[in-house]
Amino acid sequence: MPEKPKNTQDKKQRDSKPVPLATPAIHDQARWHWYAVLVTTSCGALLLFAAWIAQNHFQPVWLDEKLYLEKTQFLIQNEQVEESLWQNEYNQEVRRAPKDPQLYGAAAYNLIRSLTNLIAWDEARIQEDTDRTDPIAVKNLKQNLATSGLYEKGELDRLTKALENSDRTDPIAVKNLTQDLAKRLYEKGDWDRLDNVLQDVIETKNRFQPSLNQKYLDRMAEVMEKSDQWNRRFT
Repeated sequence: MPEKPKNTQDKKQRDSKPVPLATPAIHDQARWHWYAVLVTTSCGALLLFAAWIAQNHFQPVWLDEKLYLEKTQFLIQNEQVEESLWQNEYNQEVRRAPKDPQLYGAAAYNLIRSLTNLIAWDEARIQEDTDRTDPIAVKNLKQNLATSGLYEKGELDRLTKALENSDRTDPIAVKNLTQDLAKRLYEKGDWDRLDNVLQDVIETKNRFQPSLNQKYLDRMAEVMEKSDQWNRRFT
């Protein structure tokens, strides 16, 4: 028999060899695809974790601010009831004839105390670092302190210096000094000066109460919006 050509046998051997499943280029494409998936998934997980951390940080902050404003409003409403009672008492004593100095002085002093509480609390709860206490009110207080004759020179200098802070004046400090002055005038029986202090306080309240109320409403609206946003972030 004639011998088969070699090339035919070699072709069969080549045909029987296993064919590779993928070329190196295809392997590289698959590897980079999985790298991309891994990176994308990791970034998504990191972003989700960061958002969760942010929610856990900011949600309590805004919730605390909301609770603080609500608590201050409750205290102010209680003080407003107190102020109304002493305003009625003061009006009665002004109309009384003959006037009872002790009753008049007590009504004036307690009305000053309630009004200064309201002014200070209204201002302190919404005061920003750039805000300043009304300079006219501070000027009137300094003048009343200086002319009262109830303070030693060293004490008066210290109190005046406390009202000359270059950054801002603490409304609570103004309140405390005004109440202290009113108490000393009441104890001394200086009804005219006591009434002057009362009129200054009433003027300050009437001038700034509307703007303070609006600032509170704006601040509360902002806080409630932020609080609700962070509360709904993952719900």
